[in-house]
Amino acid sequence: MISTADHPGTSGSDSLAGADPILARAVDEARAALVEQVGAEVVGDPQGFVSEGSHAVTQYFDCTQAGYPGWRWAVTVAHAEGFDGVTIDEVVLLPGEAAITAPTAVATIDCGREAQARTEPDGCPRQLDRRRR
Repeated sequence: MISTADHPGTSGSDSLAGADPILARAVDEARAALVEQVGAEVVGDPQGFVSEGSHAVTQYFDCTQAGYPGWRWAVTVAHAEGFDGVTIDEVVLLPGEAAITAPTAVATIDCGREAQARTEPDGCPRQLDRRRR
């Protein structure tokens, strides 16, 4: 569930259900870690968070890097009971629904069928006519 209680103007739910309140408000810490890793010029506005359980939250930010439309940064933050601060677990770039991504790979078996279609009935490869015309 993406919550936007601390991020006015973003899409998603306003519920903090299931999220540690310290983690839900850890946008500044997540942004600082992200900027340290990738630079401020490619980090956009916060886009809410997803609770990953009782002790972890993933904060999302727009990606403003040229060539990555529809992608977003994800920073997973953890909080241990009894401690005041948070720990940054990971920083990754993820494709959103509108992101341009690579096409699905073709299975090796399908490549084999294509090669089979280019063979003679006896199983030998077809001879190419390499004579210049």
